[in-house]
Amino acid sequence: MKNTIRTYAYENGEKQRVQIVQPDSWESLNFIMPPFSHAAFANLADLYDKYIVRRYSVIFGTVILFYLPEDIDFEYEEYDEEFGFIYDKLTACTLLFRNGITVDGDRIRINDEKVSLIYDLLEERQCLRVMKGRLNTLTILPVGRTIGFLSDLPECTLKMNSSFFTMDLPDISTPYDRIGSPVGMYVKDENVIYPPMHERDILTVDDEGAVSIHQQSEFRIRYMIDRIIFHEHNSAVYTRPAYKITPKGGYDIVVVNNEVIAMKPGGNTPVPSGGYVIKTSYAVTSFSDRTVRYGKLNGIAFTVQCGNSVIVNGERQRGFTSPFYDIRKPWTVSFPPSLYPLNYHRDRAPRMIIGADRKNDPMIIWIEGAGKFGYEKYVDSCGASLNESELICERLGVQNAVHLDGGGSAQILYHDKRYLKLSDRNSRNYKEKERGVPLAIYIK
Repeated sequence: MKNTIRTYAYENGEKQRVQIVQPDSWESLNFIMPPFSHAAFANLADLYDKYIVRRYSVIFGTVILFYLPEDIDFEYEEYDEEFGFIYDKLTACTLLFRNGITVDGDRIRINDEKVSLIYDLLEERQCLRVMKGRLNTLTILPVGRTIGFLSDLPECTLKMNSSFFTMDLPDISTPYDRIGSPVGMYVKDENVIYPPMHERDILTVDDEGAVSIHQQSEFRIRYMIDRIIFHEHNSAVYTRPAYKITPKGGYDIVVVNNEVIAMKPGGNTPVPSGGYVIKTSYAVTSFSDRTVRYGKLNGIAFTVQCGNSVIVNGERQRGFTSPFYDIRKPWTVSFPPSLYPLNYHRDRAPRMIIGADRKNDPMIIWIEGAGKFGYEKYVDSCGASLNESELICERLGVQNAVHLDGGGSAQILYHDKRYLKLSDRNSRNYKEKERGVPLAIYIK
């Protein structure tokens, strides 16, 4: 495996550092979930507080960000008129907070004793953070126990972030949603780890090693829950952005992070940003096993779905080939990542790219971005627009490639060392701050 660092210069003199890792084979690449950590939650809370809520305080009110430790338990109503049978403790807590907490100016009012006990306990254990904007509004942001640091994974030859995940405010569009749900199709050795979502481009490696870019409509997925198989002939799957709410009728099974978290008879179910809804005619009210498994995809060795595509069959894309939510149009159906840069040629950011050269050998590219604080022009990397990342990849001989999650998530650890800098920084001393991610690609 080769690891190379290159420095380029833009026409105006700004600098751009790039890391190129060339693994020996696609077979060596695997997916792994970093272990959840309180430190990852704390870094996320700092990011929201200092870089989002305070910086854009005119559009924010009170924001409550929290997660539930595994040992905290409480009783809750298992059926909600609007959201159905609730099987998931985090969803139940989100509903309790939404219904039991209000704001009056700078004051938080809790009128329910059960809510007050949970709130106080989470605050005492530093599992809850309150952030203040200028508006008299309240936003509840649950964080799933899926956020962890790549640096906390066991020592590997290579560790890198991969998928988009629910992160921005519009991504938490229903009580079923939580920060940290990975979104996109991921397959390893014919085994589906996550199903396709949001109609984005999919980089596919077949069992002969050929690399190509596909659309998710080309794949037929079977969903298996508690020994029941759901497929295109006995059910329908609803995801954003096509659907904000399911049609009336049937039984709706709500899935987030490969787990059934709710079931609503009669339809009209809000579709989670970080999950999907299976609609069936089966009269399902409970499951002994709520884990969702998927049928194998014969002949598929590896896939990763994220997008936008960078280069397809040697041709630069020069524009969007995957759908993305336009935050300037709040009346449309939101879906992650809500804050993805919309100007293809101007908006610069750190970029992560996975693809292949003309021999179908894998290439991984990290384009370093400017720090959120302490950026020094002409000295630090400035980041790349989507168009500029295409030009860099073309220069490197990439034949097929898609963008992975960039921005503050972008990072590669090669033999547990970062050769480039993270863009998330401490506002006081500009020290790098690692952002937690839910899913990683690694090589042992």
